[in-house]
Amino acid sequence: MSRLKSFIVLTLGNKWVHVAALIIYYALMVREYYNFVCPHFSHLRFKWHYSTASILIGTVLIALLSVCVFKLRHSSGFAHALAVFVSVLFCVPSIVLYQFGSCSIFPCLYSLLFIFLISISLPNIPSHTVPTVPQRYRVPLLAALAGIMIIPFFFVFGFNFDFSVFSMGQEIYTARAAARARSTTLTSYLFGPLTKVLLPILLVIGLARKNWILVFLSIAALLYIFLVNPHKFVFLSVFLIILFFFFDDYNLKSGIALCGVVLMIGASALFTFVSGNILPESILVRRMFFVPAQLSSAYFSFFDNNHIYLSHSILHHFIEYPYHLDPPHVIGLYMYGRTNVSCNTGFIGDGFMNFGHFGALLFTIGTAAVFRFLESLRLKPEFFGVILLTLFTFLNSAFLTSLLTHGVIFLMIVALFFLKTDKDIGENEK
Repeated sequence: MSRLKSFIVLTLGNKWVHVAALIIYYALMVREYYNFVCPHFSHLRFKWHYSTASILIGTVLIALLSVCVFKLRHSSGFAHALAVFVSVLFCVPSIVLYQFGSCSIFPCLYSLLFIFLISISLPNIPSHTVPTVPQRYRVPLLAALAGIMIIPFFFVFGFNFDFSVFSMGQEIYTARAAARARSTTLTSYLFGPLTKVLLPILLVIGLARKNWILVFLSIAALLYIFLVNPHKFVFLSVFLIILFFFFDDYNLKSGIALCGVVLMIGASALFTFVSGNILPESILVRRMFFVPAQLSSAYFSFFDNNHIYLSHSILHHFIEYPYHLDPPHVIGLYMYGRTNVSCNTGFIGDGFMNFGHFGALLFTIGTAAVFRFLESLRLKPEFFGVILLTLFTFLNSAFLTSLLTHGVIFLMIVALFFLKTDKDIGENEK
């Protein structure tokens, strides 16, 4: 058994295995787009259209992606793992949509640039001169801060739970709309730092120290917030944090993720074939992978030569915003003809919407700088789930919103003063 375990660990940690898994993943995504997404969701503007040129260019982009992820001299295992996840979550789906869905090539190019910027060896942002909070004070201070931040949720939302939100169906959107109506400015601004930073960090520390009370309280707090203000990522983050807590090797984490995604796609397609129920395959393949890439392309299409220069955001006092709907609802109307559909995009589409290609380039460099800063703190691999929450945020939210509202700057501050360490985060720390 030990030999089998060692063989599996060595295999999944091998970068050539990662290359093979990435190519298989790309082939599966082409198959899924042709056999599943286009036939079932053509009414959502997923169409099958290709040219010889788009196929050839897309193949070159896949080759460049492989070089960026697997052949460049990565600055750390952290960078390699991050590049793998950007490839799976955004870059490969964007390339497939460019090749076979008549979508813009620019989301592919900027995501490749982002992977290049986090992969190459560059001097990291220095942080070793900044003092950290003494070890014995870290958990009490973080727990006290989390406790203070969750109190407003008790007053605003109380304890009237709608357990139907666990079905992950339409009920979740109805409950979210009701929560939005009751939410205050304070709970809105505390939501991101609490659910994406403090509680996940406390969960990781609890697992590392085998402090099961801390683990239980962290999970209970996350589930409470999910019940009163249901966002799927809050519920799923519990599993994400626990899954990527294990294994100290970043290459092993990358291999498990790549092979796991391939197996899940295959299993969802088999489930559809056997049962006729397309929901699991739709959530995994369409919603998680293709929709963010499609919406990013939509922002490039709609805002081409029509940039808004942050007039919907921090510059609204100086520049007139030209629409009566906010950008996500403008794109919802553009894509689906409905004003009640909110279509957010990540840092790439957001940058182009505001400042054109200069904005897309600027926000790509800025996002890469955030992760290079987090890399410089030498966080333990146990915290990689927290980093993935930050990555999901950047891929699905506007750049400044991610920094200010969704807790990225807060994470950078907490990580700098509480998590920056070269020692183990377990019980043996002094």
